[in-house]
Formats: sequence, structure tokens, C-alpha cells
Amino acid sequence: MFTDIHTHILPGVDDGCKNLSESLELIKSELENDVKKIVLTPHFNCDGDNFLNRETFLAKIKELKSCVKKNNIEIDIFPGMEIKASFKILDFLNNKDYLLTLSGKKKYILIELPFTHLPYDLIELLFKIKLYGLIPILAHPERNEVIRKELNFLRKIKDEGSLIQVNNSSLIKRSHPESYKCAVKMLKVGIVDVIASDCHYMEGRFSNFEIAYNTLKKIAGRDEANRIAIVNPDKILKNEDIL
Repeated sequence: MFTDIHTHILPGVDDGCKNLSESLELIKSELENDVKKIVLTPHFNCDGDNFLNRETFLAKIKELKSCVKKNNIEIDIFPGMEIKASFKILDFLNNKDYLLTLSGKKKYILIELPFTHLPYDLIELLFKIKLYGLIPILAHPERNEVIRKELNFLRKIKDEGSLIQVNNSSLIKRSHPESYKCAVKMLKVGIVDVIASDCHYMEGRFSNFEIAYNTLKKIAGRDEANRIAIVNPDKILKNEDIL
């Protein structure tokens, strides 16, 4: 039923799962939440010096798929990245040594915002990314302290062609109360395009899709919940346009 476009399940590459055993736990959690397709989106820090290249990335995905198959788990796995919002990303976008877009197709790209501030000239950066024919998806802006106070800024970003992804955990009030308040406001003004788990590990940051979906239905209604939780994630995976 669900497609999860933002996960840190691939083991040993970032602050997500440390090994295949942890990865399998999270994948089972996804299945229990009726997730049938997952995109692996490890962090890609353009300002760092340790980049996960295409060859290594695909080899690790192959290893994970083999482990999943060996354990008789039926779930579809696709490549992707969560990329730090930085102008240095522009140096990588035409480099075929890196697999930066979601599902291995050149249309959607997941951009990570910091929590305490806005990246320098964010609107200009998103505009330049779009010049490459890509559609930026902003990951969890409800967790950003500045955006929580300036939803009109987020509306401007959306109006200029970027998409907005909210974390499942942000729709669970007891877990992230400030993020929850912001996510509810975002839903009420109609600027949320997609939800995703952003799962890292079982203790605290796991799938939560069923709870998030039920919260969506209560806040925005069934049709809007289906659009955000089911229709749009599937379109992103299939490289289709979201209107």
C-alpha cells in the first residue's frame, strides 16, 4: 500500500542501520506498517570528503537485497540519497559516478535541511537545482526552527516548484511536539506533498506509517491523506509528475 521515499536502512553508510541485522528489523517494521516499496536514502554531505559513489552504493544495495531474499521477505528496494542543502551539490549533479536522485531516475531529488537555521540563499539553490531538470523535495522542513516560525517562506518555496516531505514521526504528538504543531499547520494550509518515515533504527526512529496515515485522515480527510501517503510517493517512485 505505502511507498517510503526516505529511509536510512542501508547498513554501515551513515547514522542509520549499523549492520544487516538492524536493516532487516527496520524492513520488517515497514512491512508491518503495510509498506511495500522503500527507497534507500543515505546522507550525502556535499561539504564533506567521504562520498558514497555509485559503484559502492549499488554493491551495498545488492548485498541487502540478497539478505532480504534469503530471509523470504517480499519488499521492493530502490536507490536514492538525502543530500545536504549546499551549493556544492551543483558540482555533483552531472557526475555519473554518483547516484543522487530517487529511484535511480533523474527527476526527483531529496534535499536535507538543517534543524537550527536555513542554508545560505536556499531559494536560489533550489532554483539552480531545477535548472538541471530536477524537482527538489525538501525533507522534514517541520523540524527546522526558522521554518516553524515562517511558514510563508515554505509556501514560497512550494509555489516555485519544490515539493514538501513531512516525517511520519512529526505526526505523532508525543514524540516531537514542536514538529507536530508545525506539521499540523502545514497540512491545514495545504503545503504538504508527501510523508515518509526517515527511519534510522528500531528504537525511536522506525516506520510509523499506519499511525501517521491515521493522523493524516483525522487532520486533512481521507482523500488528502491518500494523496500524501499513497498517491504522491508512488508517483515519485515512478518518475511521474505531481500536480
